[in-house]
Amino acid sequence: KKKNLKKQEEDFKKILPQLKLKQTVQEGKQESKIYVGFEGLKTYYDEILKKASKKDEYLAMTFSDKSLDNKSISLMFQKFHQKRAEKGFKAKILCNVDDKLTQNKMNYSKTGLYEFKTTNQIIPTGIAIFQDIVATYNWGKVPRVFVIICKENADQYRKFFYDLWRSAK
Repeated sequence: KKKNLKKQEEDFKKILPQLKLKQTVQEGKQESKIYVGFEGLKTYYDEILKKASKKDEYLAMTFSDKSLDNKSISLMFQKFHQKRAEKGFKAKILCNVDDKLTQNKMNYSKTGLYEFKTTNQIIPTGIAIFQDIVATYNWGKVPRVFVIICKENADQYRKFFYDLWRSAK
């Protein structure tokens, strides 16, 4: 019995690394994070800049009036996009055609910092997609970014974004 158990244990130890690898490949990285306050926003954007390579892209759907009326947050967005452009990865911003504030405050497409389009479709406010990350912004009294790291989720949002992007002006 002991020999049999020992052999089973050894066999199991041999295949354990392969089982772990299969589990990791199937699941992928799935994680959620919350960034709170202005410092949390800065931390989130600093993390993006550290992770980014030239092949990456940053996709965003319109931000709320509350965020764009806040001078500190608007300045932070501008600095992020300047640093992002210096690193060489692209960005595309999409907003609703009726969202005049976003168009007036965020349309820097002539600067080459990012591409900017408008759509007649109603789109969710405060969504950004980067790599395997989907971030949802909440601009209450204390700004928050809810981040979901999941390839499948990011791929679905990216597809939705590009479906709208293709028909946008």
